[in-house]
Amino acid sequence: MIKNSVILIPNISHQNQVCDYLEQTANVLAKKNNNKVYIIYHTESLSIKEILKKIISKQVINFSKNINNIYYLHPIYLIPGKRIKLIKNINSIIYSITIQLILNLKYLNAENHLIWMFFPQLVQFIEVRLPFWKVITDIVDFHTSPNSQKQKKLTKQKQLLLKKSNIISVNSHSLKNQFKILTNKPIAVVPQGFNYKNFQNIKQKSNIKLKTYKHLIGFIGQISQRLDFDLLKNLIRQNQQWNFVFIGLKHHEPNISINKNHNFLKNFEELTKYKNCMWFDSQPKDEIGSIIQQLDVCTIPYDISYDFNRYCYPMKLFEYFYMKKPVVSTPIEELKQTKFKNLIKIGDTANEWEKHIKLLLKKPWPKEYQKKQQQLAIDNSWKNKVNSIGYIIEKH
Repeated sequence: MIKNSVILIPNISHQNQVCDYLEQTANVLAKKNNNKVYIIYHTESLSIKEILKKIISKQVINFSKNINNIYYLHPIYLIPGKRIKLIKNINSIIYSITIQLILNLKYLNAENHLIWMFFPQLVQFIEVRLPFWKVITDIVDFHTSPNSQKQKKLTKQKQLLLKKSNIISVNSHSLKNQFKILTNKPIAVVPQGFNYKNFQNIKQKSNIKLKTYKHLIGFIGQISQRLDFDLLKNLIRQNQQWNFVFIGLKHHEPNISINKNHNFLKNFEELTKYKNCMWFDSQPKDEIGSIIQQLDVCTIPYDISYDFNRYCYPMKLFEYFYMKKPVVSTPIEELKQTKFKNLIKIGDTANEWEKHIKLLLKKPWPKEYQKKQQQLAIDNSWKNKVNSIGYIIEKH
């Protein structure tokens, strides 16, 4: 258990972008045990020039804010020219040393001083680590870039991050296999992370009513280049007797491919032209369970020609599992694990998916499988994940 600790979490996203695994980890850490959690938004730094401008124009300057015992910080960069990468990195190192020193002095009696790293792109933040601080590298994604030069740089950043880490954890065996090529240090496999409390005692009914449709096949998640559009188009076209629903925000993912937004949007537009296919925008989290409840078969149709997809471990799997729904997926490496045997149907083509779905619609989903699914979802709670890492810290 992590208690009486100070935790710094460098973040690569903006405040208006929800990075769910980072926020969920921070929430568990900050909830109790006298922990102090600081999230640093590196994309929203403030230069001395910007600060002076705000002072002159009498604007409010927010260097930090506290929400539910989590402190959100905006780095202050002292050296002008923060748009230049070298200067940006130097500023980041200076800020890192400063914030480590301040928090060291402020919380001298803390049991642990931890820098919790998710993003290899921010490895410069731990270029200099002051005494008492430990680096936890929490690997949840297989970060890639479609640009070959950027990919080489990213690999070097991963290697450097692993080299400077005291503890390395991954949320899947497939990620462990990929990262053990880059380091000789031990890598611990910990639970994936799932907020099952959002799915307990579903009271909030969704405005989306789907039960009027028969044979409902669904996907819940971001609509992007991650989807295997060839597979989906063939499946939907060949099976007009079934109804397909997609629920999620349409968003271009720059780290998946170099294609522009309109390519995947055009593909998705072609899907939704079929009469047996519908799409709803992103829905409130407390309504997702109610939506899944209405589905007959849940899907994970990711294009595994992208390494980011091949080695991912989709969080939505445990949303489906907690609601006890049969799942059909493309051959994502982690989902081939023995523990998922019988619980997930794997298919690489539209024809294979068609066979799986036909069988799943033909007879009721066994209660034995439902029980195993829900237990796996509970075992992979965020609390269990953070506690697993806490046990490793205690032994270290």
